[in-house]
Amino acid sequence: PHGAPDEHFSGADVHGRLAALIKEAVSAVRLFLSPEESDDPPSLAKRHFLQTGYGFYFISPNKGNAKESLALMPLSKPRERLMLRALNRYGTGPDGCVQAWLSLPHSMRVFYPHAYCSRVWNDAAAHRLSTMGLGVRQGDLVWTQTGQKRTEGTGETACPQVLLPMPGNSVKYPENAMRTWYQERLAGDGLAECRFRVSSLKLNLPGCYRPLLAIPHNLSYQLRRAAFSHGAKKQESVTESPTLSLNFDLDSSCYATICLREIMKCET
Repeated sequence: PHGAPDEHFSGADVHGRLAALIKEAVSAVRLFLSPEESDDPPSLAKRHFLQTGYGFYFISPNKGNAKESLALMPLSKPRERLMLRALNRYGTGPDGCVQAWLSLPHSMRVFYPHAYCSRVWNDAAAHRLSTMGLGVRQGDLVWTQTGQKRTEGTGETACPQVLLPMPGNSVKYPENAMRTWYQERLAGDGLAECRFRVSSLKLNLPGCYRPLLAIPHNLSYQLRRAAFSHGAKKQESVTESPTLSLNFDLDSSCYATICLREIMKCET
């Protein structure tokens, strides 16, 4: 089971990654600083930045309140603080928003578009399994000893090592219905012509290939009985309940929560 849990892709974060990909630095910053629906300190600081009526250049140039919002932002939010500090220094116009993104270390900056591409891959995998199954179909990219290749001929095989591309500027797409799915998905997100390079933000996303099915390695298990107490102290009773302990290794880009969800057939 490949992919990331759904909680890694939520609300404004997904759109922030998307806006960064299509070079809309101002929209990306605005969405990055969108507050959650709560009154926790980070959300209060973000809300203060956006709700004053002049947080961004298209409302009133060069009058952002990044300094006040920075004072409200907790020290535990280093990315938000770096951005607000840059906005306070360079302004909230297009150039200032570019500088705000560049204030983040590259590993942080590339996380957002990379996570968007991972979300696309997750959705592609779900669509592939629901519409075409697990077996290799004509036009698929499949894993071989020497790398990836498309299957030839008209037959189908039982090989499970189907590859799906994660969008980028150096990947090839399957020559079947999945190619159309990728095209429609990216076009729907405004990325039909995207080359996955944003030179102003020093971002380059080559993409990669991930197996549709990932198999855990070195799997071991142990069934135990654990004692649980329940009830009031004076009438406490002890019962034994079976517990299953699992140990396994996963390849990169795989998540244990997704593996456990497939085993238990329940939401993680």
